[in-house]
Amino acid sequence: MTLQRKYIKLFFVLLPFLLVFLAEAIQNFNKSLSTQLKLAALIYMLLYALMHKINKNLFTLLIILIVVMGMHLIHPYNWHAAIEEMLRYFFPLVVLLYGYSIRKWASTLILLFIYFVIINDLWQIINYINWIRGVDQWFYFHTPDGIPYYNATMGILRASGLVVFFSLFAFMNAVAYFLIYFYYHGKYRKWFLAITIISIFASFSYKTIGAFLFVLFLLYENKIKIISAFVVLLTLGTIMFPQKSSEIVQNIALRIRLYITEGNSVRAESYRMMAKHTKLFLGEGLGTFGGAASTKYHSPLYKQWHFNWYNTPWLATTDTYYPHLFIELGLVGALLYLLFLLYPIINRMSVQKQKIIYVIYFLLFFEGLFSFSINHLGYLMSSLIWIYPLYNLIKNNIETVTAHE
Repeated sequence: MTLQRKYIKLFFVLLPFLLVFLAEAIQNFNKSLSTQLKLAALIYMLLYALMHKINKNLFTLLIILIVVMGMHLIHPYNWHAAIEEMLRYFFPLVVLLYGYSIRKWASTLILLFIYFVIINDLWQIINYINWIRGVDQWFYFHTPDGIPYYNATMGILRASGLVVFFSLFAFMNAVAYFLIYFYYHGKYRKWFLAITIISIFASFSYKTIGAFLFVLFLLYENKIKIISAFVVLLTLGTIMFPQKSSEIVQNIALRIRLYITEGNSVRAESYRMMAKHTKLFLGEGLGTFGGAASTKYHSPLYKQWHFNWYNTPWLATTDTYYPHLFIELGLVGALLYLLFLLYPIINRMSVQKQKIIYVIYFLLFFEGLFSFSINHLGYLMSSLIWIYPLYNLIKNNIETVTAHE
C-alpha cells in the first residue's frame, strides 16, 4: 500500500471520530447540526461495518436484539418516542461493529486518540485564560435573555477542553490515561500521564475521579505508596487551600446525601422506580422512561407512578442509564442487551492479558450509573470503540502503539 493510499484509507476510518467530536464541540451553539453530524456518523459506521468483515456471533446477537426491540414496538404510547429511543439503543451496538471492522488500525487510532486528548487538555489552558479575562466563550450556555453561564464548581470553571462537556472530558482522560499506561512508551509518557491526571481532577467530575482512583488502586501493586501519595496530596491541598478543600468535602457530602443516604434526587428516584417496576419479560416499552424521548413526548409513566423530579423540570433525562434500560426492556431484554455489549470478553483469554478491556468496560458501565454514557456517542467513541482494536493488539502480542501498521 502506497503512503498516499494509506492516508486516504485512514481518513475514511477516522471520519466518524471527526464527525462525533466536532458535534460535541458545537453542541451548545448549534444543537441541530450537532445531532445531524452524530446521525451521519452512526449511519456511516453501520454502512462501513456491513461492507467489511463482520463478527458472525456479534451479528447474530444483533439480529436477536432487533427482534426483541421489535416486540417492544407493539402498541407504543407514541411512535416517535419509540423510534427515537430504538435508534439510541443501537448506538453502542453500531460502535462495537465498527470497532470490529477497524480493529487492524488499532495502533494508529489509539495513538491519535491519545494525542487528541492531550490537545484537549492543553486547549483547556486557553479556556482558563479566557474565563479569567471574562470572555464569553463558544461553549458557554445562555439564558433566554442572552446572559452567559457555564459549568463551575466552587466558582471554578470545570475543565472541558474542546469537547464542551466536563464529564466527557474527564472520561476521555481516564480512558487515555490507561491506554498510555498500558500501550504508550514514547518520550513524553510520564508527561502525558501527569497531564491526564491533572485534567481528570480539573473537570471536577466526581464520578469519574472516583472510578479512576478505584481502578488505579487495583492496578498498582504498591498500594501503600498510592495511599501515602494520596494522603500527602490531600494534606497539602488542605493546608494550602483550606476554604476550597472544605467546599470539596461539602460537595462530596452533598452528593452522598442526595444519591445514597437520603436519596432526595432524580437519580435516586429513578433507581427506586427500577426496583419497583422492572418486569420480568417485556418491559414498559421504548421511549417510556428515563431517556430523552420519554420527556420530549411526555411519557404517561411519570404521572402514573407519581415520579418526583425534585424541582428539576428542565432535565431531559433522569441521568441514570440502568433504570431506563430495565424499565423499558424488562429484565430479560435488558440482560440480553448488556450481554451483547459484554460479548467480546466471553473468550478463553486470561484476565491478566485483557486488563485494559476490563478497565474500559468498568469506566463506561460505572459512568452509566450516573449518566447516559452508554448511549452517548462521545463516550462510546472514547471507550467501546477500542474493545476489538485492543483485542487485535493482544492477540498479536503488540505491547506498544506506533503510527506504523
